[in-house]
Amino acid sequence: MTIPMPIFVPNKRAEAANFEAFRLAHPNFVGRPLVSIQWGGDPPDVLCLDASGKRIGVELVQWINESQIPASKSRFKMEDSYRLVIRSSDEQPPVNIGLVFTYPKDNAILLLRNAAAFRKELYEFVARIDADWAKNPEWDDPQGYPFTDFNGYPTLAQHIEGLDFHARGRRFDPQLGAEWLTFRAHGGAYTSDWMRGALLDNIKRKIVKYAKPHNKFKLEQQQLAEFYLLAYYDEALLYNTSYHRPGSGFPEIAAIVAHELAAKHHPFEKVFLYSPIEVPSTVQVWPTRV
Repeated sequence: MTIPMPIFVPNKRAEAANFEAFRLAHPNFVGRPLVSIQWGGDPPDVLCLDASGKRIGVELVQWINESQIPASKSRFKMEDSYRLVIRSSDEQPPVNIGLVFTYPKDNAILLLRNAAAFRKELYEFVARIDADWAKNPEWDDPQGYPFTDFNGYPTLAQHIEGLDFHARGRRFDPQLGAEWLTFRAHGGAYTSDWMRGALLDNIKRKIVKYAKPHNKFKLEQQQLAEFYLLAYYDEALLYNTSYHRPGSGFPEIAAIVAHELAAKHHPFEKVFLYSPIEVPSTVQVWPTRV
């Protein structure tokens, strides 16, 4: 039997997309055929109906570390203000230069009134360095060569701390259409415990939510035969540090969540984790599948 596509309200679009991706990756998550899936009334987020008429509710929770979001989004906003102006994929890559990293001052966005002058000066500076590359062998350093003196380029001097240039070669050989003037990947020291702790905290909040009498009453009104929880990984891929570390990843996180759920009273017949960057992308953490 064909299951109708879920009908989701607009402000639930992200949750809807993640639930649908989970359902496609794990179509038998209920353990029997379903005849309909629709957005619920909170609680639960999703209502499923099996062939016998039993109602299965699915509550969704995002696996995200909220404390990291403001700083990360601020950096992306700043970088996007420069990317829209730089657009290096539209420019022919230099002859001698394969990659350039940009370091804006004070994480400040590039104002529109300065955009044209900034772009003009930036590519003039790159062209000058490219033309002089062969005369300066010290620039051809495997770690890159930094430039911080922008005398004669007032708009560059106003906006950026420096530019790191890397020689063209086997490692950096950009073609037209590639982004060769960009920013370093977000990184730095981190521990996977931050994301593991965030996941456990977010699941705990759902458990606490349904321990409250008024939410328990709402759930009872839905006359559910079963109630599930789905924790999904989405925005965290962009804005949070990784949950991976050497020797520990998705399966290990799932085992930790299963252990925590076994030690707590909770209302969920099944609990799933979904991460689109994993293969397989879903795992049932409660009850543990042998």
